[in-house]
Amino acid sequence: MSKTNFFISFFERSGSSFLVDLLNQHPDISCKTEVFSIKKINENRCRLPQFPNREAVRDTLDRIYQKGLKANGFKFKYQGQYDLYPDVYEYLLENADKINVIFLYRKNRLKAAISKQNQLRLVSMGKPSNLDQDNFVKLEKLNLNIEQAFKYINQREILDKKYYEELKKFKNKYVVAYEDLNNETDSIIKNIYSFIRVDSTYKPSEKIKKITSDNIKDALANYEELVEKIKCTRYEQYLEMSLC
Repeated sequence: MSKTNFFISFFERSGSSFLVDLLNQHPDISCKTEVFSIKKINENRCRLPQFPNREAVRDTLDRIYQKGLKANGFKFKYQGQYDLYPDVYEYLLENADKINVIFLYRKNRLKAAISKQNQLRLVSMGKPSNLDQDNFVKLEKLNLNIEQAFKYINQREILDKKYYEELKKFKNKYVVAYEDLNNETDSIIKNIYSFIRVDSTYKPSEKIKKITSDNIKDALANYEELVEKIKCTRYEQYLEMSLC
């Protein structure tokens, strides 16, 4: 049986859980979620990896890619997981001509910043970062920390560019924006199914629920303050983008 090995490269709040859920509904796909996550934080506030050495990492990747389904993969978040697990990326690069990469990003980084602050609100409430119909809650309008949002946008711009360039080393790439995946789910997921060589006629259902309104004005309690502070800055493009 011809098999496709793949991984999803992404930054947080880009719809990776949504995408993984759509992929895992397909009977011929296995996509692991946070395999290479942080195990714990030690007393010095340092992040400790879940796998202690290079051999454990490579053994885990071998097990992921040796599953019996037609397409097998996992998601890998930049930059945190790349930095925490350089052995993962070493393995992927060694097989750059044989492992497909799906690069998932977000066009509107202002909305991503709003989503991040809403995520932190959910965590403070004891809720998971991503909600489905069983645990959905409607959040009150967010009082956006604007300066923090601008810093977050800047970070995303830098990291998106860095890892987009880095992943040019892979032979087979599929680049997809969260906005397109969200607005054109049927056609985009069909393309991704074809990219990883499984039956593209399968139609999954959408289970993950959005926590932030597409209309920024409806999402923020301090929208007018944001409008004033974002004027004549390079971040204004993202506000204009949301009005189109």
